[in-house]
Amino acid sequence: MTPQVRTKATKSVGRFLAYCSIMSACRDDRRLSRGTPLALVLILPDGADGEDFRDAANIALLRPGRSRFTYLDEAEKVVAAWDQWHDIKKARSSDSALLRQDRLLILAKNRDEMPAAIVAAVDDVILLPRPTARHITAAVRLCLGKPIEAAEAEELAGMPVSLIEPPRVCRRPFRLSHAAMSGCSSIA
Repeated sequence: MTPQVRTKATKSVGRFLAYCSIMSACRDDRRLSRGTPLALVLILPDGADGEDFRDAANIALLRPGRSRFTYLDEAEKVVAAWDQWHDIKKARSSDSALLRQDRLLILAKNRDEMPAAIVAAVDDVILLPRPTARHITAAVRLCLGKPIEAAEAEELAGMPVSLIEPPRVCRRPFRLSHAAMSGCSSIA
């Protein structure tokens, strides 16, 4: 991981966990890391935040050796199926233009969100794994700068993906959060 990729990926715990899921699922397919042409559909884990996965997919598409000042080029595209194919008429007119992209990642919550022609035209459909305890330990250490116990990481890994980010991976102690919610101005 280059320093530029690390900086972009560690801006939030959710984005880093999404990046870990994408890179571990695509580890065997070297086209993503080498920067060669590809078209993949990535099926998100249940309850995952689509925006974190969209940001992580943009980071994963970065080609090796690219200038640190450019984020994406015109030949790369990340598409969220829930935005792209909510209207069938729109999908039919834009599908052929979408498939002409040099590097294409389509994010979907399930296979049924996409037209069958798109699923047939892509290189592969990959089911993204849930974050593991190792991913959670690394995310808390890199993003929040805090250590986490192995038992806590195991417990968080067993939770739904939507609950893993900030409330469970606390940024401040519970008593401070509770005092702020109850409207107390002084903390004893």
